[in-house]
This record gives sequence, C-alpha cells and structure tokens, in this order.
Amino acid sequence: MSAIVSVQRFTIAIGTGSLSNTAALAGGTVTANCVPFVTNRVTTVDPPNQQGFLGNYQVNARFSGSNIEVHRDRTGTSCAVEVEVAVVEFDSAKVDVQQDVLQLTSGGSFDLTDTVVITTVDQTAAFLVSHHYQNSGIPQQWRSHLVRGLFSANNKVTHNRDVGDGTNDGNFYVAEATAGDFSVQSLSIAVTGTSNTGTLGTTIDPDKTFLVGSVWADTTTDANEDNTYIVELESDGSTVTVTRKGTDGTLNWHGFAITIAEGKVQRGTISAQGATASQDVTIDAVDLDYAMAVHAGNNGNVVGGAFPSAVDSATGPNDDKPDALVTLELVNTTTLRVKHSTGGGEADNDISWEVVEWAGYGSTPATPRRVMVIT
Repeated sequence: MSAIVSVQRFTIAIGTGSLSNTAALAGGTVTANCVPFVTNRVTTVDPPNQQGFLGNYQVNARFSGSNIEVHRDRTGTSCAVEVEVAVVEFDSAKVDVQQDVLQLTSGGSFDLTDTVVITTVDQTAAFLVSHHYQNSGIPQQWRSHLVRGLFSANNKVTHNRDVGDGTNDGNFYVAEATAGDFSVQSLSIAVTGTSNTGTLGTTIDPDKTFLVGSVWADTTTDANEDNTYIVELESDGSTVTVTRKGTDGTLNWHGFAITIAEGKVQRGTISAQGATASQDVTIDAVDLDYAMAVHAGNNGNVVGGAFPSAVDSATGPNDDKPDALVTLELVNTTTLRVKHSTGGGEADNDISWEVVEWAGYGSTPATPRRVMVIT
C-alpha cells in the first residue's frame, strides 16, 4: 500500500494589502501527517521603490485548524502574490512527520542561528522542508532574510542566516520514512562564482529522485543575479549543480535528494520569457491525486530561478525581483504551467522544475483526497 494518502493542490491568492489567505483541506485530513510544498509568484507589483522588498514576497505555509494557510508579514504592502501549494499527507504507519516553528530574532538569543530539538531521526531516511517570512528588519537585505535549514544532529534541526538584522519567522516539517518508502542523501554546495557542483555519496536513479533545499547568502548586493538560483540533479544520478548569473559573495545551498521507492520524477528547465506571464510544458501523464510540482532544489521561497540574460538596465536588478518568482501548476495530467510576473523589469528567467508522482506503480494506494481551490 502506498505511503501517500493524498496530494491536495491549491492556488491561493494573497491580495494587495492582505497578509494571509487560507484554503480548506479535505474532510478527514490529518494535518499532523502533512507536509506543504509551495511555489509563489507576484501578480501585482509594488511601486518601483518597493519591488526589491523581500517582505512583500516571502510566504510561510502552516496548518490552521483544518486549513492550510499561507501568509507574509509586511504591513502596508501594496503588491499581490499567488501561491501554489501541494499538501502531501503521508500514511503515519510508514512515514513519521514532525512539525515545529523557527524564529531568528535580531539581538535575541536566536539571532543568526535557531536550533530545535526533535525526535531522533535516521538522516538516511529523513528530509526537511522549511518555510519562512520576514517579520521585521531591512526589507531588501538578502543576507538577513535568506535562511538555510539542515539537520545539525540526528535530533536537531538548525536554521541559520548571515546577518542578524530583523526577524524571520516560519514553520518547518520533517518527514522520515520508517518502512523504506524513500531514502535521503543531503549535501551542501557553496557558490562563489556563477555555478558550483556537489556529488552525492551514492548514485541514484534520477527518474525517482527530487530535490528540496534552502540557502543563506553573504552577498553584499540585493541584485537578483547574485541571489536567485536554480538547482539541478544531473542525468548521471550523482551530480547536483547550483547556478546563478551574478558573482557577488557566496550562496550556500543545503539540500536533500529524496529517492522514492515507487513512483516517478520528471524534471527539466525552462527559460521563462520576461514579457510572457504563462508558459506550458508537456509532461508524461501523471495521476493528479498523487502528483505535485516543485522548483528543483529550493521549494520556491523567494528564490525562483536564475537570470540567463542581463536584467533591465532601466530599472536595475533589484527591481526585477518580481520576475524571479515563478509558480508551477499542474493544470491537467500532461501539462505543467509556469507562471510569473510581467510587471517588474521583465527579465528572462531560467527555472528548474520537477514533477513528483508519489503513488507507486503496481501499489494499492489509499483513497485519495484531492481538492483544487482557486481563490
């Protein structure tokens, strides 16, 4: 029997001036067994002097009663965002899920690093998904508001950043396979130029493996070309490549290669054209009750992709931030839709994508709970 009860997918809009929105999960969903994956984009940009403000665009995902909630925390914001959420409910007999909060507070005891003690996990079978948003501080400062999460010990989850200005709040989720339904390898990659690679300890099947991860940055600019990136698992099954366009400072990525025992993973890259709000990618048919789309390697929180061409010189690289955020939406069994804003500098944007079909072929899946909500 499959380790997945369901994948519920939602399109959730946070309107101009709003800080949060929710969608109702299907009846009977056990949120304690769920992990949310998100991608987000800007639908209405702020005035130019606020386009670079991370607090306008960063979103957190958490469960509120029987709902999934996405929210940000920048009062007075005048931009609108759209969030694609995939809520994966695991079978608790096969996968243990732990959930907790993270907080990095300027001048507090959790300034640059927040460590939470969790129930001990087997790191070869566990991965971490983190979401966070800027609560306070310099709004456009990447170094304070890009947060990396990792297992610092078998019973500890640590999140860290480079500069302790302002506050970042969020939620994190740990999923551990207890019956062999997936295996996990972790790795860290530091990018000081335009790209760098890392090597997995064990070669895996790329058609059954997807990536999630996060970064902290010590860049001294707020330019997208330095601070947005893509992560790709290469076809050799062992090489992971992180790419950006800029070369200022360092991006430090930490991620997890998750290999599912049954099911399928599709992947690719697309050049999202700056003046085009929506582009479709044809994929092999998937079962929508058990499929989700994710940004390869970053879970879509602020860092949507890497600019392949020069950013708009009229607005400057910081003002192109809305163009760097891209959602991935499964609109039918064979179509992945890539959407982003066209209201920034309209720079082209390379995006890496993965489509994960959790249900194993030949397995007997549980009764699905799939809901599509558009608000």
